[in-house]
Amino acid sequence: MAAHRALTQPPPAARPPTHVRATVFDSLTRTPLAGALVQLERESATGTASAVSDAAGRFELDLAPGRWVAGIVHPRFDSLGVTLPPRVLNVPASRSARLNVATPSALTLTRAYCGKVAPRDSAGVLVGYVRDARTLVAVPAATVAVEWTELIVVGRTIRREQPVLAARSDTSGWFVVCGIPAGEQLIAWAERGATSTGVVSLTSPPYGLARLDLRLDARAVDVLPPAGDSTVGTAAQPIRDRRPEPRRGPQRFIGIVRGATGRPVVGARARVPGHPYVLTDDRGAFRLDSLPAGSQMLEVRALGFAPLELQLDVSAEPVAPDTLMLTAVSMLLDTVRVTTRRVYDADVYGFEARRRLRSGTFITRDEIAREHPQRFSDLLQALPVMHFVTVGGGATVSFLMRGDMIATTCVPDIWLDGWRLVGSAATDVDFLAPPDKIDGVEVYSRPNQVPTEFLSTFGNCGAIVIWLRRGTTRIVKPKG
Repeated sequence: MAAHRALTQPPPAARPPTHVRATVFDSLTRTPLAGALVQLERESATGTASAVSDAAGRFELDLAPGRWVAGIVHPRFDSLGVTLPPRVLNVPASRSARLNVATPSALTLTRAYCGKVAPRDSAGVLVGYVRDARTLVAVPAATVAVEWTELIVVGRTIRREQPVLAARSDTSGWFVVCGIPAGEQLIAWAERGATSTGVVSLTSPPYGLARLDLRLDARAVDVLPPAGDSTVGTAAQPIRDRRPEPRRGPQRFIGIVRGATGRPVVGARARVPGHPYVLTDDRGAFRLDSLPAGSQMLEVRALGFAPLELQLDVSAEPVAPDTLMLTAVSMLLDTVRVTTRRVYDADVYGFEARRRLRSGTFITRDEIAREHPQRFSDLLQALPVMHFVTVGGGATVSFLMRGDMIATTCVPDIWLDGWRLVGSAATDVDFLAPPDKIDGVEVYSRPNQVPTEFLSTFGNCGAIVIWLRRGTTRIVKPKG
């Protein structure tokens, strides 16, 4: 009789669903991931669900208690060629629950591309496709090279090196370059046989995974003469260790330059490196001729506007003019400045203390902002104690100092954040110390003015001392 009662009892009531409030986190940027498609499926029973995360990375669903498998789809990871592995969500049997869903970390994704790597600065990845500029079909066996600049501290000196990494595209045109640094300015190009793209620049994101697609003109093109362009390599250099030479082709690019208000910018200078500059007309229009099809770097500069650099994929077919927008320098400046705040962060450099001694010439951050110099060397041009000499047909510009106690000009020591730069020309300092990153400059024109901490045994001359804003330099003093 007991067995009969057990058979006739109704089945237990199904447990009510749990209201799940979840947040999707992007482990690359360590921020909530907006616009992610989350697809869920019950692990041991039937049932599916999906949702799209909002601007704060959140989504809400009613789910049956138990284990769910969650897949995440997002354009950022699609562009990197990454299929995110599924995540398991344990939904508790309760009225509501808060859960988090996270994407894999940058190191996990890097290892998926490159195998086991050490967690260091140069552990990023650059991926993308190389395609033919005319047909847009894949270009296999193309070499993609990536170059950047590193500052190497040796004793009390700093030297600059420019590592180059390279990889080959596969049959689909896909390439993977492992070992790039994160959060750094890079230049890249693709080449195959006798043809190549131009040199393009990009900034790798802080998490080190970047996407770059390049278009290569597979037809033969003429090589332009160097004409003093700094991007030109020499034939004596190995192909993996030199930048491609500028090239000439039959293509044309037409652009229109405008400001933020939409007004045309007249007299702006535009060029592809290695080709001559052209000026915009009264409509803001310009035309670049004799370009090869494929990826190039376009530079646009105009007085009162921030310089513009962007990748230009020159098409073999006629296209409508592109409109390029420039940002006025005034829009980049602070509209409100707090004058009572200490500029030099409790004067950890000793800048203000030395400035009060009135020995030497001091240039502050506010004075640099008022002058708007394009380069550090422009900042020093107005100083009567400075002299500039051009060496090697314009390839190198050196600082010289002519103090009133020195019979002839001499080469001053240059110090950057407390480290002496050895053999640095003005072009090197322009690269290492852009004006918008400088906190202050000290110029000592006579040897007897130079503070003890900046004296050296390498010469009897003055000194130029540069302090960068906090967080803008990667120079690290060695331990011990």
